[in-house]
Amino acid sequence: QILQLNTIPALIERFNNAAERKSWDDFQHELETWCSQHGDQLPGPTTTATTQEESSLASWLARQRRAYLEGSLSDHQVHKLEQIPAMSAEIVRWQEPQKWELAVQRLRRWVEANPGKLPSRTSTFGEERSLAEWLQRVQQKHRSRKLDAGKLSELQGVPGMKIRMSEWGMLRSASTN
Repeated sequence: QILQLNTIPALIERFNNAAERKSWDDFQHELETWCSQHGDQLPGPTTTATTQEESSLASWLARQRRAYLEGSLSDHQVHKLEQIPAMSAEIVRWQEPQKWELAVQRLRRWVEANPGKLPSRTSTFGEERSLAEWLQRVQQKHRSRKLDAGKLSELQGVPGMKIRMSEWGMLRSASTN
């Protein structure tokens, strides 16, 4: 029981820190300051961070990348990030693995290798799960009207996708746009 009592101050400190959560703008400002103080370099990954500040910013950046790829960062937030010189190149790098044509090619190859099946997010296989997550982001982008008819048409050309897209309600929506 003595060990448990010794952990109470740490728990109180953690609780107090959680109560003082920073806003998105606070983190963006800290990142801007960090970059200007470190020769326009971004914080390294959390595994190599040398300070708590660097680790915190690296974690925040990882969350922003995820939000960007999911389409949940607002245009205003993307614009604010792009104002930081190091982030302009980073955002371009975030886009690279998500190039539409490459993703559709990967999906087509996977479907051809797995006839009659589409990728599942519950899969334990990296490529299948990655493609399923990409398809989920495509669905989200369509719902927020961020996909053009050309991309939707290209996706329909992948075996099995026309049915999947009709389940999403994408074909009906695309024809009304």
